[in-house]
Amino acid sequence: MQATLNKLEEKYKDNPYMLKKMHDHITENLEPLLDSIEQNFNNRQERKNDMNDTMTQFSNHFLKNKNLYYCNHRELFFNYENDHYTIYNEDDIIHDILRLINKDSKLFSWKFKVKNTLIKQIKDRNVFNSIPESNTIQTIIKQLYPLLFPSKNWAKYFLTVIGDLILKKDIQQNLIYFFTYENKELIKQIALFCNNCCGVNLHNHFKFKYHHHVYEHCRLISCNKINNTLLDFFKKNTMDFLCVATHYSNRYKNSEEFLSKIRDKKMKSHVLYLKQNKVNDIIQDFLNTSMIKNENSKISFKNVVFVWKKYLQLKHLPNIIFHHNLIGQLKETLYYNQEQNVFTNITSLYSPIMNVFLDFWEKNMIVDENEIEFETPEILSLIYKHSPQKNLDELDETLLLEMIKHYYPEVIIEEQKYITQFSCKLWDKSQDILTALNQYKTETTNVGAYEYYCQFFKDKDLVASKRYFDKFVSAYAF
Repeated sequence: MQATLNKLEEKYKDNPYMLKKMHDHITENLEPLLDSIEQNFNNRQERKNDMNDTMTQFSNHFLKNKNLYYCNHRELFFNYENDHYTIYNEDDIIHDILRLINKDSKLFSWKFKVKNTLIKQIKDRNVFNSIPESNTIQTIIKQLYPLLFPSKNWAKYFLTVIGDLILKKDIQQNLIYFFTYENKELIKQIALFCNNCCGVNLHNHFKFKYHHHVYEHCRLISCNKINNTLLDFFKKNTMDFLCVATHYSNRYKNSEEFLSKIRDKKMKSHVLYLKQNKVNDIIQDFLNTSMIKNENSKISFKNVVFVWKKYLQLKHLPNIIFHHNLIGQLKETLYYNQEQNVFTNITSLYSPIMNVFLDFWEKNMIVDENEIEFETPEILSLIYKHSPQKNLDELDETLLLEMIKHYYPEVIIEEQKYITQFSCKLWDKSQDILTALNQYKTETTNVGAYEYYCQFFKDKDLVASKRYFDKFVSAYAF
């Protein structure tokens, strides 16, 4: 400043008039001018601060009354209202903001600034950091337990795992979670939700088959078979489910911490089964619980594999070792006849039933492209009736289907019940119907054809179902 004054004095040193004007401005006009400028500045600042306070109050009030959040991946806004997360259109948010501003004359001149500030604030509110109300949490838990999981801890653990993966927590990067095939559709749907909403690929972490995974990184999740009702619920309440999952992840830090805090030893033992057990220990447990030493017995490689599958099923375990590796391990423990491809001096709890089934199938079931179908209850009845083995209490439809799929994978099975293109030597279903229909044509009766057929063979142990009867009649134009 002094340099400026010196410069001006030098400039006008030979001009008394200008020197006087400069002096007058400095001594008489400058101070009032500066005072006025200062006052205007202070007024503007005061007004600005007042407006900022008003804007802050408005924003806080708006966000308090509207629980709005943002999902960066989908670039969507969500409103949490009545215990549910729903998509909220940005245009509707802007409309709500401007409508309220128009009611406040103080903010009207700042309406676009207020609108932009609020939109930015909402975008900073990550929907996956929100805290759902207790009603939302309990609704999700009630859908998972007891329908899907055997306990609330199992349901919470599953949610925490999902939340960890959504939030991409470091501890999850190497962990693999195994499910049974019965729940593949559920996991497929949840994976789709997570990919669409969060850009997270669950398929990198959720598996149904073992592929040389490190046991230390494996976790087992046990759950019941899914149904369509639950799938429909997840589809309609996707964000509720995902936000509850991230809430549990944040609440417990991560799924591993959750496990460390619960007292359910049985659950922990199952989840960490592969981490806490070596392959040799598992195979030894298999031998102890599923195989029986018997000097006069032998069991084939294929039968051993079937028994191993049943062991995994009962333990709720995935197929944790390849079959050739399993057999290699067993050869080190059991006697093995290379020529016959059998293990000797040992049998299994399932051997009697397996032998009955295999004997029955090989002797009586015939490939027949003309046969419409056989139902599993019909095959069971025929096995019970014609088998010399009387103790068949363990043989049910489920076990029968498992054996058919294992020993005869080429057999076509529809709806987990109907065996197609196979006939049975012990019962010619088509001929029975044909016989009854030919007689039906010669008689006058008020009963329908199927009722007549059932009456015609009322003394027989088996009669064909209405489904089979109708298919036969339709196929042969009776």
